[in-house]
Amino acid sequence: MTEKRYYNREIETMSREDFLEYQWQQLQRQVRYTYENSGLCQRQFKAAKITPDDIKTMEDFTNKVPFTTKEDLLADQEENPPYGTRLAVPEGEIFATYLTSGTSGKGQEVHAGTREDWGAYFNSMIMMYTWSGWKKDDRVMNPIPYSVTPGGFGHTMSMNRLGCDTFNLGTYDTKTKLEYIERFKLTAIFVTPAYLETLTAEADDMGLDLVRDLAVRKILIA
Repeated sequence: MTEKRYYNREIETMSREDFLEYQWQQLQRQVRYTYENSGLCQRQFKAAKITPDDIKTMEDFTNKVPFTTKEDLLADQEENPPYGTRLAVPEGEIFATYLTSGTSGKGQEVHAGTREDWGAYFNSMIMMYTWSGWKKDDRVMNPIPYSVTPGGFGHTMSMNRLGCDTFNLGTYDTKTKLEYIERFKLTAIFVTPAYLETLTAEADDMGLDLVRDLAVRKILIA
């Protein structure tokens, strides 16, 4: 029988009906909060001639609330640097700011998060790791370097909160990463498909037998 892995058992074992109701309650609160606190959201709602009071069902949300595109966000932050008017909290509540890795040039999208925002981000990844079978006694590798993008910091904090012994190897070359994986008998790694191929090819060049020489038994593919 497949092992059941839960991070938040209450939510993850809800009936479909209860989950949809929970989701709807959260969405209603989010719509009202952003409308009351985000300048960009207010302008978009006014342009669509709606208020949160008009959103009474999920169908209303789907059919009435306007889309926010990346172009909207980039234009807003360009006109109102550095965060744009979409920021829905006082600047003093910002815990950490990062830039997207998927947008190039000066228009790189800015994300400013509170402690609560980052906590939600960490929790979503801890849930992912839990579902993948990672546990407190795992020794794990985060191959993403710390930078102005969120991957290095976000994954490390999530691995730490799960209780894993975390090795931040993002700044090392592939050969050194493998040496650490072998030396400390790392049991789990987070990696992209392309970099997994790079690790495999380098291990072959080093004469490492992936089963005999390494303790890795869990690989989470990005």
